[in-house]
Amino acid sequence: MNFQPYAISQSQMIGAYAPEQILRGKVLELLPDRTAIVRLGAKQIVAKVAAVEPPLEMGKEYLFQLEQKPNEVRAKLIARTPSASFTEHVHNAADSVTQALDLKNDGLTRKIVQFFLDHNMPVSREPIQHVRALLSMSRDLATDLQAVRWLQEKQLPLSESFFKAARALSGSDPIQTQLNQLIQVVEQMQSDHPAIQKLKAALHAFIDFPPQQAIAKFLHQIGAEKSGTLLTEYLSTQADTAHTNDLRPAVASFIAGANEPKALAILLNKMSLKQTQQQFFENFFTFVTEHSEIKQPFHAGDGENLFFTMLKKLGFDYEFRIGQQQEAQTKESSLPLDTLKGHLVAVSQNQTMPQSVRETAQMIVQKITGQQLQLAAADPFVAQFSLQIPVPHNQSLTNVSVYLESKRDRKGKLDPDSCTIALLLDLAHLKETLITLHSQNRCLSINIQNDHMDVRPFLKAGEPLLSKRLAALGYRLLSLSQSAQIDEQLKKRVSEPLTQTTYRMDVKI
Repeated sequence: MNFQPYAISQSQMIGAYAPEQILRGKVLELLPDRTAIVRLGAKQIVAKVAAVEPPLEMGKEYLFQLEQKPNEVRAKLIARTPSASFTEHVHNAADSVTQALDLKNDGLTRKIVQFFLDHNMPVSREPIQHVRALLSMSRDLATDLQAVRWLQEKQLPLSESFFKAARALSGSDPIQTQLNQLIQVVEQMQSDHPAIQKLKAALHAFIDFPPQQAIAKFLHQIGAEKSGTLLTEYLSTQADTAHTNDLRPAVASFIAGANEPKALAILLNKMSLKQTQQQFFENFFTFVTEHSEIKQPFHAGDGENLFFTMLKKLGFDYEFRIGQQQEAQTKESSLPLDTLKGHLVAVSQNQTMPQSVRETAQMIVQKITGQQLQLAAADPFVAQFSLQIPVPHNQSLTNVSVYLESKRDRKGKLDPDSCTIALLLDLAHLKETLITLHSQNRCLSINIQNDHMDVRPFLKAGEPLLSKRLAALGYRLLSLSQSAQIDEQLKKRVSEPLTQTTYRMDVKI
């Protein structure tokens, strides 16, 4: 599956210094004939430095404007007081930069230039003009500038659509909150409009995880005897079952009947449980996944990856599928629209829909697009991104935050043998849980951070099976441990939507 949010040209994805850019640079060495080795960001260049008084000093930092000549790169010093400290120099440089780039010297432009200089971002005339146009009506300049910085770091276009998607990521409401609100709104709408009906179906398909099918498959895998024991154990938690022998016929009938509604109705009546069959399957599903002592993979053999299934249902490959359709020149318009994003786009563009519904749908579309853009990276050697993905839970949605740092192979794909993955979960019984997985040369170290419950006995009991299954995949489990406290800095990094490229975890380059 290809999760490609937009087609980005090769020139946009390759970091290169453009002529007339103004950058922060450090003089590493002064060479003859007014030539110097200057470090610009992570790169070093040899540049011809224009004459300046007083002369440049090794080890000092300045602002340079690059000029590309036929056979050389020239660096022109941009400063009013080159002898001042760099901090003073930067704070006094905004006027000099606007003058050098022939920019409108007003308050907003100076704030934008100052932000670029403070964060060591290249300053050019055209990007500053684009940013000024985007922020001319900004209500939260600090937040919007961070969105601009994120786009610049990923070398994404400074267009209105990309900016809105980046800004949506930093909004207060996550996708699952907006989706839950939209579900309530469309359920109350008395509309037979095809777009609304399709959106309802897409929303239900997204949140309705079929526990009945999962339970049936699992019970079949472990056999009738273990299934009966497991079901009886669950029923004992629901009511007083002093006479468990009386339940055996109903339990056996339920197991033998492959979970048929009639057999379940008899069982529920026998137990005097006042819950619907759907509630029974959801509760039993939760019990099996969180409390069962049976060491059997719950989804063994079904080949479905919940995380990637959610990405596909959200529409992470929406644009890619449209591109495929256009290349094939087919008229199967239902193919790319059969995702949540596709149906939300259809509703947001339909003028007959209530404005509130259209606006909510558009905000969610921008959130999804922002999540897609998280996967974009300008660095050809290392990938770093975070995702906040809604997943179904108890007929509603909850949030799963994923953070990844990984090497890239020669084809640009993620390298599973050199990566760090962190998951932030909010579980029913374990509460907030942060899981980190470090992979290096096919050796895995897994740590679970949880300050609510001691899970070490469960980890110890499950470690042999986990080691065996990882070995079957060609991996070696080095350690499986728990930390009694959650690392707040790491938690912030995992849940932070606009990840800045720092590579501070355990990926070795």
